[in-house]
Amino acid sequence: MLRVNMIRMGFLMGIALLLAAIFYLFAANWDGLSSSHKMLTSAGFVLFFYVLSFGFSRSKLPLGLTGFLSGIFLVAGCIAFGAAAALADQIYNLQQPPYVICLISLLPSLMLAWITRYKPLYVLTYILAHFTLYFLFDYRLFTPNVEMNTLLADSTFAAFNLALFLLAQTKRLASEIVRLASFVMLHISLLNLAGAFDHAGLSLFMNALDIAVIAACFYYFMRIRLDKTMLTLTALAASAYTVAKFIRFSLETESVFRFVLGIVFVIVLLTANVLFFRYMNKLGNKASTAERNTEDYKESAVEAAAQPVNGAASRTTDHHLLGSIVSTIITIVGIIIGSISVIGLVVLLTDENGPIKTQYALYALSLLFIVPMLLLPRVNAVVRYTVFTVGFAMGLVSIAWIEKTPLSIIFLAIAIISWLRLQGRMQHLITYMLMNIAAAIVLYQLFQNMHDAYSSIIISLTVLNAAAYGSSYVGTNGERRIHLREGSLLFSFIFLLWVTSLDPVFAYSVALFNVLAFILLTAAVFLFIKREQMLETAGSFFFWLLFLAIKYYDYLWTLLNKSVTLALLGIIALGLSYWFARRLLKGGNHYEGSGKIDFFVGKSVWLIAAVVLLQLGFIGYQTAANERLPSRNNHASALAAPANDAVSVVTISAVRSSGSYMSYS
Repeated sequence: MLRVNMIRMGFLMGIALLLAAIFYLFAANWDGLSSSHKMLTSAGFVLFFYVLSFGFSRSKLPLGLTGFLSGIFLVAGCIAFGAAAALADQIYNLQQPPYVICLISLLPSLMLAWITRYKPLYVLTYILAHFTLYFLFDYRLFTPNVEMNTLLADSTFAAFNLALFLLAQTKRLASEIVRLASFVMLHISLLNLAGAFDHAGLSLFMNALDIAVIAACFYYFMRIRLDKTMLTLTALAASAYTVAKFIRFSLETESVFRFVLGIVFVIVLLTANVLFFRYMNKLGNKASTAERNTEDYKESAVEAAAQPVNGAASRTTDHHLLGSIVSTIITIVGIIIGSISVIGLVVLLTDENGPIKTQYALYALSLLFIVPMLLLPRVNAVVRYTVFTVGFAMGLVSIAWIEKTPLSIIFLAIAIISWLRLQGRMQHLITYMLMNIAAAIVLYQLFQNMHDAYSSIIISLTVLNAAAYGSSYVGTNGERRIHLREGSLLFSFIFLLWVTSLDPVFAYSVALFNVLAFILLTAAVFLFIKREQMLETAGSFFFWLLFLAIKYYDYLWTLLNKSVTLALLGIIALGLSYWFARRLLKGGNHYEGSGKIDFFVGKSVWLIAAVVLLQLGFIGYQTAANERLPSRNNHASALAAPANDAVSVVTISAVRSSGSYMSYS
């Protein structure tokens, strides 16, 4: 199973590289191809992915790779068609609104999702539908009035997501990720409605509606159909509403009272947070009927597409984990508000040039917050960590303000001691982040007079975090070492990507850092798969994808060169993955034929073929219709391309309706 997961990841990386190459190629708008050839190339890419999807559905590969690859290439075909639709608008200067392009991309995705019932297609359709609605209302087609447009837009979003949530909740739409996402988006839309209007009557109604929906969700998921996952998300919605109202009140108040109220608000918010989750944990230990029924199909879009290691665990949603995440989010929000309130009070009550200097008062107060919490480990965990982090925030502000290296080093040492004294994964992770900020301040104070000080700081932080990660494997593998490993790995990846965006430090440094980052991230993905570490694998793959995305604006190469390089890497990755898969099959491993997971059976074959023909027909029609207009053959450079990839002189249509054209550079 380990080798199968590595093969799956190889295929997934190859497909991602090919899709990135296609987008880069389209954005480059290469002059070596005419507009018609570009459109034919885009049609070829679309057809290529669909043919591969059909081909893999008929192949015999080990342990579920058949259905996995067939589905992934089906999704890739939908994405490639969306890119082709955007390309047609770009090269022929059609100037279509973004919602039209999103709608064109949405329709085949919706049809294929209905035909195949493939969960990643549900997710793709859901995302495209939201983009379509967003851009539609962004153009204010229905009313020029801002408030009325906001009312119409958020009401549509709320109604749309409510309908999807009801379909998913009643199992008519078998997608857990859509159920959760639609529930969250419903509350976001209602929260926007509750704070978007100045009219007293309308504002009162929208606030009452939001409160009523939150109360109804609490009652339904607590009393009628127990679902701790939805209860947790409802608690998050209630907290978001409360925080939004407090922030609005604070912005409208200009006295010291708002800072005092902020401290009181944090106490109430965190107390309610602790009491709610204690109460929820006392609810039925056994899953409710709703949870048991939905447990069978709970999996995210990535899990459905990638089928990562530890599949049995990934198919279920642990409401305890979600509760921990939501509780941490609420605590972090409380910490931010509390930190701002305390710092605001100190700034108002002291004077930078007075007998009690503000920056030193903050430093002293931070120690008064931190040290007692370190010496009193039996204090309630939420209270202890909140007071500790508020003190840490004040300390970071003070050492950056004072600019005295000895005081900064003392504070960094206290931060390290604090990390050693704390308990809990999130507490260690956030404290580790604060340690990195403190270390960055210390390094700045040490290197600020050096040449390339900024680059030296980022490289130093990368090396320090990498060294911390390596040290986590030395000695006994205890809980604290696991926390160190997780925190140092996360920030090693963050600073590694940061290093690839630095200005040249020495000759060929940019190329060296980029190649090194790509190799390290790729190696990390497969290393963690081999070790069967699911969380680390997902994190490494996320940063690997992020690397591909941010390289779009990298000036090391032109978009065309990037496209060719990524395409070659993608082909190599797919070729090697397929070779290893065939080798695994010849080694006597079982295979799954098309009978297990096959979208191309019975009438589905013809329905999918009809959708593909419609997509190719659309591309062909756009090409034929626009090639008849000679003025359209002088295509413009990609509007989204980085500056160094732009063509210096372009010719576009200025007034299409009058038939007049102008050239500009």
